[in-house]
Amino acid sequence: MTLLAPLLLWASGATAQVDPDVRRATLFLEVRETLGNDSATIGTGAGVLVGASGHVLTANHVVEAVSRAGVKCFARVGGRSGSPEYELHVLRQDPDADIALCYINHDGPQSLEYLSCAGTDVDRAEVAIHAYGFSDQGMITADGSMFPSVWRNGWFWRTDATVAKGFSGGPVTDSAGKLVAIVSRGFTDRQGQNYVTPITMAEGMLSSIGIEIDDPPTIVHVWQQEPTRHDGGGAISTGPMRVERTLNRMEPADEQVGWLRFVDSTRLEIQPGRYLITASAPAAGVRRHVLALEDSAGVVLCSGTTAYSSEGDNQETRATLCGQFEIQETSRISLAHRVEFRQAGMPWQLGHSNSVFTQLPSVYAEATITKLR
Repeated sequence: MTLLAPLLLWASGATAQVDPDVRRATLFLEVRETLGNDSATIGTGAGVLVGASGHVLTANHVVEAVSRAGVKCFARVGGRSGSPEYELHVLRQDPDADIALCYINHDGPQSLEYLSCAGTDVDRAEVAIHAYGFSDQGMITADGSMFPSVWRNGWFWRTDATVAKGFSGGPVTDSAGKLVAIVSRGFTDRQGQNYVTPITMAEGMLSSIGIEIDDPPTIVHVWQQEPTRHDGGGAISTGPMRVERTLNRMEPADEQVGWLRFVDSTRLEIQPGRYLITASAPAAGVRRHVLALEDSAGVVLCSGTTAYSSEGDNQETRATLCGQFEIQETSRISLAHRVEFRQAGMPWQLGHSNSVFTQLPSVYAEATITKLR
């Protein structure tokens, strides 16, 4: 296992659109060293404003050199250019958690935009997040999830968001736009396994300047569809998910295409209010699959993006679903996972509770329902 040097996080794959509210609260940081009459940039990174008075959080390794004589850090809001430059001053540092509290002297006519901080219940379920940083072309973002991690005594959470050089110290927000973590670092030999510092590690720093961290949203339900299993006699075992409906058609004539629709067998009773669902489902041996949230009548409340396999049936693809929905009256809802796969010569027995297959696709899904504040 090789830990990357600071600021050299794993290769970039960030293409998502930048939230304008986050852009106005994110700083491009440049660390410069002056030797005699010469000045040189020795590091870059990102930071995020957490208060109107100019307080900033960033990764400690971005600003640790500022303690040396002749080294200063400068900040610009939203990018490398196009906004005033401020000198960044370091107030408090936590090298173990790789987080630092700083501030910029702001005396301009316009107030500074900042992000509110919130905790997350990542220990119970993965959390959909957006990580922000800078490339040579400007500010970029990477979407992914956060997971519990035991690395470095739990100071860090793991994320599969593809962060890159220039993300260090950048904000990590949840689906509601709340600041939940700071980008820290990654590993050269583990794609998609980068690490972020949870905002709760800065609770002492923030409380010293009068900033509180909001409680995490209430998780009301976690669905987990167990991996499908084949009992040797053709029956499907899917844990709490059941095969509710199967269809088939010939396309082309020498190939059978099957559709399976897995639905949670214990529908969740949910009270009126606004909710967020985040779900993911990896699958191998499928042509395409999609996740959806349905009410008791089968009406789709929100649906995810269909994942397609373009390199053959053995390629693993991941269907995702992240969306808000509103319940007007007490209802029952369920997670549905619709899967299409192909197997030449695959026999079907329609009209039975279980269909018989020569091969069974590997399917798994999980989802979290969170009540919004």
